[in-house]
Amino acid sequence: MQRLCLNDTDGTKLLRLHALEAQADGIVDSVNLVYYPPGFSMPKHGHEHAQLSIVLAGQACEDDQLGSRRIDPNIVNIKPRAYQHENRFGQHGATFLSVNINAETHALRDEYGALNTQLSATAKARPLAQFLINALLNTTSNNEPQLNTQTLDHDIEWAVLDLIHLVNTPRTHSGPPPLWLQHACEAVIDTPWSCHQIADELGVHRVHLSRMFKRYYGCTLSHYRQLAKVQHSVGLLLSPSKRNITHLDHQFSDHSHLNRLFHHQFGTTAARFRHAFSAPHQH
Repeated sequence: MQRLCLNDTDGTKLLRLHALEAQADGIVDSVNLVYYPPGFSMPKHGHEHAQLSIVLAGQACEDDQLGSRRIDPNIVNIKPRAYQHENRFGQHGATFLSVNINAETHALRDEYGALNTQLSATAKARPLAQFLINALLNTTSNNEPQLNTQTLDHDIEWAVLDLIHLVNTPRTHSGPPPLWLQHACEAVIDTPWSCHQIADELGVHRVHLSRMFKRYYGCTLSHYRQLAKVQHSVGLLLSPSKRNITHLDHQFSDHSHLNRLFHHQFGTTAARFRHAFSAPHQH
């Protein structure tokens, strides 16, 4: 990955993370954090790539062949390549996260068809957007990411696929998942493999794995792994062994990380959770 910082004379500012190790079937071309100044406008234009964008702060209006509409935070906006549109930004300007997508990738077209203009309002987009922002901001000034380049490429791609899932909202299945997908689920829990490695091990494309997993299990692989990690920490947390508590400390970068996961899942901190199970109860 390579980070570029561009400041235009019109007041716009762009921070771009570009995929250096482009694969023949790579989904993501670049991730961009863009600031537009107050009152800024853009005449009718199209983009070289299909684009997925989210307003992080501020407001924007977009005019196209479908009419004029306001785009607020937590709205995922997808536009196909070369789609003609105009933009106007609010009195405080706007900050966007945008992803340039290689929409002609065979695997992406096989799963979703051609990407059409779509808008979807969902708060679930925020944590995925935050991950992409962190990937941008955690790339050092000499353009070397703090994470392994290949791992970062794959993680970014999975986050983008998750956002596409949110817009398409695949329906869940009532029947049991196929055997290969059950093996994928076991690998998410039992191995440290990345989603890309799991797909390679099972002999399926990562896009197909992502789509089918969401359809049958109702969540993404990354969320499923997080839930498994939380559940594993519950067992360590409730164990009377101090060795397990020490092991728990090594599982997370710090206590705040553990508490964030616990609060998201259980609505309380890890310490209060443990106290609730260790405190004497009246019968």
